[in-house]
Amino acid sequence: MSIWQETEFKSQTYGDLSLEGMVGVVHWILGREGKGFSYEIAIGSDSQLRDGFFCLVTVLVLHRFWDGVGQGALFFYSLFEYEKGPVSLREKIFQEAGASVTFANCFCRKYEEQFGVDLCPRIELQVDAGKNGDTREVIPEVARYVVENGYEVVFKPEAEEIRVADVLSK
Repeated sequence: MSIWQETEFKSQTYGDLSLEGMVGVVHWILGREGKGFSYEIAIGSDSQLRDGFFCLVTVLVLHRFWDGVGQGALFFYSLFEYEKGPVSLREKIFQEAGASVTFANCFCRKYEEQFGVDLCPRIELQVDAGKNGDTREVIPEVARYVVENGYEVVFKPEAEEIRVADVLSK
């Protein structure tokens, strides 16, 4: 069983939800597509050292569009605290990408199990690594890892929804 099966997800709109509950809410929201709305789905993780603990936040963001114009977003997140975190920036980026991939896999399996639809092709994984910063050297490896798991990958500065995880991890 995956750690995500037991995880509580938080939403400012829907409160605390199980994985199954969150999948149900996402399905209900996506059911509004075709009535003028469309949604983009992004998953990402970020981590910080906070109060002596390593804090890892993973988010699922539903970005709503009306006739191609952004109309806000809704997000769900989980937060984990560990006593020991990564020792290098490279390890940090891979730990965050790994959390995003394992969550996306679990979310997609649960969604398909409940509703018979494979959402994986619609999900974009956003990675907290930038082409201009210290993390640029790990981008090719991380991109291969994410793409080999069946997801589109986006890096900063285009990875805008990753900011939600950044704020929540602080």
